[in-house]
Amino acid sequence: MVVCGLPTLRANLLRARTYSERMFRGEEIGRLAATEALGTAPPPARLELGLRMLGDRVRSVRFAALEALVSLGRPPIPSAHRSAFDAVVAEYVHAQRIHAERA
Repeated sequence: MVVCGLPTLRANLLRARTYSERMFRGEEIGRLAATEALGTAPPPARLELGLRMLGDRVRSVRFAALEALVSLGRPPIPSAHRSAFDAVVAEYVHAQRIHAERA
């Protein structure tokens, strides 16, 4: 009997101690928590860090960054970040429309 991939599976499972550690990467959860904490940051820091998080690969992090930026009112988005901001806004609106159609 030939079994491919199983020798590394046991080693990987032993390294990951819990179910959540096997399913999620801690860095993604940490980035999301950091982005959600932006709401309590002073406005200049919220703007700087929120703009940086708009390009994240995790959608929930991008959405949390957008919410932090929108909480500033009408923040002055620099032209270097304008396309990323507009893309996340469009992605957020699209996600809300999909959820509204399901309701």
